[in-house]
Amino acid sequence: MSVLRPRHFAVIAVGCLLFAAASPAADEPDSTDTTPPIKPFTGEIFKDLKRLEPVQPLLDERLQVVRQLMRARNWFGAASLLEELYVDEPENVQILEMLVTCYQELNSPGQLELFAAQLVQRAPTNPRYRLTFAEALIAMEKIDSGIVQYDTALTLYSAQGDMGYRLVLQSLIDHRQFTHALGVIDTLRTERNDSMLFLPEEGMVYERLSAYSQAATTYLKIAVTDTTAEAIRAERRLQSMLQFAESAPATEAALIENINLVNNRRTIAFLSGHYIRNGRFDEAFAFAVREDSLNPVAQGRPLVVYMRQVLEAEAFDQVIRMAERFDSLHGNTSRYQFEANRWQAKALGSLNLVDPARLVYERNLTGGIPHEAARAYNRIGDLYLDIDRDPATALAYYDSSLMRLPNGFTALEARRARPVALARMDRSEEARLAWQALAQEDLNEDVAEEVDYHLALLDFFGSDIDSAMAGFRRIMVNFPRGLYVNDCIRLLLVTEAAAAFPELMELYTEATFAEFARLDDTLQERLTRLADHDNRALAPVALYQLAVMAESNRQLDRVRELADRLATEFPDAYYVPYALKMKADLMRGSYEELQQARDLYLRLLDRFPNFPEATAVRQALREIEEQLAVG
Repeated sequence: MSVLRPRHFAVIAVGCLLFAAASPAADEPDSTDTTPPIKPFTGEIFKDLKRLEPVQPLLDERLQVVRQLMRARNWFGAASLLEELYVDEPENVQILEMLVTCYQELNSPGQLELFAAQLVQRAPTNPRYRLTFAEALIAMEKIDSGIVQYDTALTLYSAQGDMGYRLVLQSLIDHRQFTHALGVIDTLRTERNDSMLFLPEEGMVYERLSAYSQAATTYLKIAVTDTTAEAIRAERRLQSMLQFAESAPATEAALIENINLVNNRRTIAFLSGHYIRNGRFDEAFAFAVREDSLNPVAQGRPLVVYMRQVLEAEAFDQVIRMAERFDSLHGNTSRYQFEANRWQAKALGSLNLVDPARLVYERNLTGGIPHEAARAYNRIGDLYLDIDRDPATALAYYDSSLMRLPNGFTALEARRARPVALARMDRSEEARLAWQALAQEDLNEDVAEEVDYHLALLDFFGSDIDSAMAGFRRIMVNFPRGLYVNDCIRLLLVTEAAAAFPELMELYTEATFAEFARLDDTLQERLTRLADHDNRALAPVALYQLAVMAESNRQLDRVRELADRLATEFPDAYYVPYALKMKADLMRGSYEELQQARDLYLRLLDRFPNFPEATAVRQALREIEEQLAVG
């Protein structure tokens, strides 16, 4: 049954009236009839009917379309539709606000001024509208009028305190009204008798004016004396200025002058970090030692921080050098001794110096702290497992760790490493049981993915290909952004390409086990056989993996050779864009080859627009453009 709505009743009424108006005259009315006569049809009823139209639902629908256009960043389309709506609804503030947003995005100051003025007229005490109007006036080069609106906005924002003032100051700076911004800061400082107010904003003005020395000095006033949100902002600006080629020299000079004046530890820390990032290790070393000397109660912490930072920069010799200085200054008296030992031993291990690294780790076995001892056992086990290729000895150390501390994070580390050692010793069933036991626990996503991957890998090694493939697919579904997803994709592609060729599958399974067990010579031999095999089904993946091995061994010419061979012999292979990126990344290391690297990145994006690492390629291109512009 249909439902009659108000609009339907209106239509029925109109029909009845029209019918009555058009009917022939009836008998003369009775003189006692007081009913007013029906007026002749004039069309007024249609105006009444129009007023009964469902205007609001229609408006809401059209605004929904506008929002969809704005979400799609189709600002021109959204603005066009909004202007049509504005003609019918000139008092609708929501439409005006959306128009202002569109014209801000379209960088159309004339239209922005027009609609921002309408907002101010409708809500003169709204500080946000005033600020938008001021920005539009400045963009139209109506500077005096814009400044008047800025001052009004400041007054209106006063109820919001410093947060409101910062919005106005940031807008003044963004619109290059530097003199007025500094004047506002001075006025507010005078009114509140506080010379530290809005130092980050003052520093930003000097930055925009390229007065980097003044900017750094301004930021330092608060960055080295406070720990507030403003101080953190100032500190970040200093770090950014140290990383920007144009501002770095003046900033560094200002920091050094500050140190010479007040010997401030935080300023020294800024400089030390800057020198490490730029490979100026001798200077960073000297500042870290100086910072340590200024703070006797720190017990060598600045030295340990330096060790951690240069370890992250893979400057392993610098870690060892600072460890020696730490021992000479603090011996075994510092509470940071355990951490210093860890970084020193890790650096020695990274240089494949297993015995010296083990001896340093062993210092932490006797300090009477169970978790440090358990962690030391684990790290010694890692040395034997990954560097010495001795899984049996590694297993003994992991077991010692569990005996020392059977619970906690060190126990989880040991239990994750034990099945790896067992599998490398070809004790696959024991390894499977250990991983299955871990899988029953409440693990975080990373560890859960790791366990599932290794269980599927055991199936692959055992030639249970169907179970392995099912396991790899589950990982891709359950952990779509996981660490092992690319390995799963590779093994699935390999199986699909070579399932009908038992000889190739056997060679690749052996290569995969060699990769897992860190048997580099065996891995190299199997991959080379696959790359040169008459059956070319697995040659592309073999060439790519050989290139990855060459890159890890710093055989840069070999990487280029293999990448070129892969791109030439198999131009449509899955691994071609990865190999080309690897080659371009290496070329970036030489200034003479920057232009070639740029061209290769551009060809890569043009030919492989959906390349998963396209974002990293675009970032590399931006950095190259900056280098070429400076150079």
